[in-house]
Amino acid sequence: MRIKRVLKNNITYLHLVEEGYSPEKKKGENKIIKVLGVEEQELARPLNDMTEEFAVVWAEDRTLGNAVPFSERVIGKFPEEDSGSGVILPCDIVPCGKFRNGAERWWCRTHQVHWGVKADLQQAVQGDEGIRCSNCTQPMHYTKNPLVINPDDYDGSLDGLLERFAPYREVHIELAQPLPIEKLMTYGNVQLLEGRSVHFMVSREALTRTVSKILTDLEVIDLTVTEPPVEEVIGRVFQAGVV
Repeated sequence: MRIKRVLKNNITYLHLVEEGYSPEKKKGENKIIKVLGVEEQELARPLNDMTEEFAVVWAEDRTLGNAVPFSERVIGKFPEEDSGSGVILPCDIVPCGKFRNGAERWWCRTHQVHWGVKADLQQAVQGDEGIRCSNCTQPMHYTKNPLVINPDDYDGSLDGLLERFAPYREVHIELAQPLPIEKLMTYGNVQLLEGRSVHFMVSREALTRTVSKILTDLEVIDLTVTEPPVEEVIGRVFQAGVV
């Protein structure tokens, strides 16, 4: 058995065929055993150029191997909610070169696994579901039409994102003795106060002036200035909904 591509109306269908020999015609012939499904087109453009509906999916308990199905057939199986988990989704098959023995192989973008080995073909013969990869029963997390961030769109790449979505610095100080929060708030936005340890949020424009005033007015044992965590910056990007 092997897979044969059949093009109809600009759609590539995958047929499971059995090769044989016709004594009457004195030549080989292919007998169609089953029409398996559709071979999707490979992604030809970068994500930030895509305008049609798409989604990002990933397997339960996994954070790597995110997939991006564009097929309307796959998208149509998503629940109405924009994001969710525990969803069983159909396979999204695209061509992926050949196996070592020269046989054609495909890649399931939904479940991130190759398809086309002998076991896959046997399953296709015995089942009624058409193309089903070995990971087809995995519950999947999904997000529809996710925000696509291209760091190249910002001056300085990540620095550009920080300038736009995190226009502040975190100032951490350790005092010689505790002070009331009312006094500390005159120096900036107090994010955390634990005994002699204080965390301020200070705008970039006021940073130099604020640090100088803190060191002049207060008895400081230690002072550190840091960028906000990258995870927090990305979270602000998603909350804004635009890049």
